[in-house]
Amino acid sequence: THQPGNSVSLEFSTNHGRSWSLLHTECLPEICAGPHLPHSTVYSSENYSGWNRITIPLPNAALTRNTRIRWRQTGPILGNMWAIDNVYIGPSCLKFCSGRGQCTRHGCKCDPGFSGPACEMASQTFPMFISESFGSSRLSSYHNFYSIRGAEVSFGCGVLASGKALVFNKDGRRQLITSFLDSSQSRFLQFTLRLGSKSVLSTCRAPDQPGEGVLLHYSYDNGITWKLLEHYSYLSYHEPRIISVELPDDARQFGIQFRWWQPYHSSQGEDVWAIDEIIMTSVLFNSISLDFTNLVEVTQSLGFYLGNVQPCCGHDWTLCFTGDSKLASSMRYVETQSMQIGACYMIQFSLVMGCGQKYTPHMDNQVKLEYSTNHGLTWHLVQEECLPSMPSCQEFTSASIYHASEFT
Repeated sequence: THQPGNSVSLEFSTNHGRSWSLLHTECLPEICAGPHLPHSTVYSSENYSGWNRITIPLPNAALTRNTRIRWRQTGPILGNMWAIDNVYIGPSCLKFCSGRGQCTRHGCKCDPGFSGPACEMASQTFPMFISESFGSSRLSSYHNFYSIRGAEVSFGCGVLASGKALVFNKDGRRQLITSFLDSSQSRFLQFTLRLGSKSVLSTCRAPDQPGEGVLLHYSYDNGITWKLLEHYSYLSYHEPRIISVELPDDARQFGIQFRWWQPYHSSQGEDVWAIDEIIMTSVLFNSISLDFTNLVEVTQSLGFYLGNVQPCCGHDWTLCFTGDSKLASSMRYVETQSMQIGACYMIQFSLVMGCGQKYTPHMDNQVKLEYSTNHGLTWHLVQEECLPSMPSCQEFTSASIYHASEFT
């Protein structure tokens, strides 16, 4: 059974065994100021079941003429067995055999399906594109992921991108590791992330201590070394945020893995976080171009109320709000999905109001163009009015409010 004490430590001594220290000790953002090291040489029973091959680059401190290395179990001994096999201590094999082979005195002995001097060639191909939105509750059905720990598919943190999300709220280790991917043609990793919520009553309880944020790592040697891509602090991301990460050069190669990992949390139901809509791609999904001929594209890009796709005012296909509705007093709108807007973006559209018919007078029936950066909770005009008599104008603009008299 797993108890906190059930772990094996890998230690070294350089003074003939008088004092011992761990080969590697973790050093993580927010809790340690040294160089980033996401690995400590303590192996606990909850993380290792069945045989695992563990490969560790030796630290500089251990490179002496009289280094000793020991494996030690400190917890209760009764009935808890463990074993080690195939030990190699010696000059490092090329690229640590890419984590897919056993290092020997004569070089790499590759696992089945891999070959080459560093076991870098595979007989199978790896996915070059992933898009995962967590529709199914069965965690075993997600073949794009090598490991999903401490999570469930639920509405526990509300809707992040669409439908349910992958919510990390359980005891023990919380991590998500992709299967091997081929990212050589990709440029971006995009996903929606949320770390708790501002509400005290929510089931999505926010992290409140340093070290309870989420780390995004990548590895090109099957998890021997994890390099830090980004760190999402426990203090922010209390609302769902779409995050796009541009991949550095050494994260764009064959056999890459990505890992989202929360190093520390208080217990089940505490310090909850959630992720949804994970995409690895060469282009960002962040432009909309519609002429309303393709209904599938329209429904993927826009949501609208009291409007219909139909011919209107001399144009074949438009999104038309006809006005002959029984719900005359309610707001009519069209809004885009959440999208990432970058520098030098623009918006362009054709608009007609009335098409020769008179608009009802003495009534606020203008059309406003607005934007929201918090998933529609609050809205602001895309362009505020700025006229010559007003102070602090960068340039003179009218507000993005459209009146029927201008767009007949």
